[in-house]
Amino acid sequence: MIAHVDLQTTGSLNFAEFLVLMVKQQGVNGVQRAFLSYDVDSSGSITREELKDWMTRHGRFLTRRQVQMMVDAVDVNGDGEIDYAEFLVSFFFV
Repeated sequence: MIAHVDLQTTGSLNFAEFLVLMVKQQGVNGVQRAFLSYDVDSSGSITREELKDWMTRHGRFLTRRQVQMMVDAVDVNGDGEIDYAEFLVSFFFV
C-alpha cells in the first residue's frame, strides 16, 4: 500500500503522502484520528515541536529545517502551525 502513495519513490512517506494513505485506509475519520495523534496538547493545531516529536516516535529523525519546511509547505495562514483545515487540505497537493 505504501508504494501506491510514495510518489517520490523514496521508500518512506512524507507528511502529505502519509495523509493520502490515511484517507485511503481509514477515510476522513482516520485523518482526524491522525491529526489528534500529532496534536498532543489538544490545542487544535500541530506545532513544529509536536510534528518533530511524532516523526521521531515513528522512526523519522528530522532536522529543525526539515520540520520547518514541512510545516511551511501546508501552513496557509502563516501562523507557523498546522491547523486541522490545513492538515486536511495538504493531502490534495501531493
